[in-house]
Amino acid sequence: MTPKRDHLVVFAGQSNMVGHAKATDGAKPENPRVLAWSGGGTAPGAWQPARAGAAPFSEKPGAPNNIALHFADHLQRASGGTVYLVGRPVNGSTLLSWAGPDAGNMTALLSDAGAALAALPREVRGMTATAVLWSQGESDDPGATMIKTEKLDTLDRYAAGFAHMVGALRGQGWFGPDTAFLAAEMVENGWLAARNDFYRSPAHWPEGLAMAVASAEGLGHVGDRAHFSGSALEALGTRMFEAYRSLRPGSGDA
Repeated sequence: MTPKRDHLVVFAGQSNMVGHAKATDGAKPENPRVLAWSGGGTAPGAWQPARAGAAPFSEKPGAPNNIALHFADHLQRASGGTVYLVGRPVNGSTLLSWAGPDAGNMTALLSDAGAALAALPREVRGMTATAVLWSQGESDDPGATMIKTEKLDTLDRYAAGFAHMVGALRGQGWFGPDTAFLAAEMVENGWLAARNDFYRSPAHWPEGLAMAVASAEGLGHVGDRAHFSGSALEALGTRMFEAYRSLRPGSGDA
């Protein structure tokens, strides 16, 4: 019998990783073996059973759905262990706000991760992340005129910024050589989907990174052609898990 394996999963990005306020449809698993770090707010952080509508997920009315929640549920059921989730996605964030250890959103994420890892049960402290989940790019579309800070609004500039972000992650003790980086495409043919050019171009991805991208083909949105519906976020969580498994062909479990 394959031993049960525990997992650390980190998630970040912008609004589609947060979950839009209208994205309340779809299943919302409650798995007691999926724990989420509730840090990032004013209250002290703690490990607690992960559920939609509670930190670190969107706390908007109706409990918006979340990609990471579904990925973690699949991972737990496949591995039989406990999955620990740490995330701090930020609505409207540009890649520059994540592109380096001193970038504002990256600094906050790393602070949360440090606190969360220090509070892990002693027997699993020191484990490296199984995966980093990422959904971002809408704010770096040339059409995102609501964003007043600098955008990386070409394929080459975005790829360079992405490499800086990955470099910051690789500098963390919890990001190991086997850590998978799993991204999601933006809404198919959406009005802020120009940076799908990067996510569909492996030649521009950082060298040596175990990276895969979940397709957004056929997935719906909340009516704005930018933010996925709740059921689409559910599907993206499933597709991210399938992408993770694709990086390890032949593996009997997670």
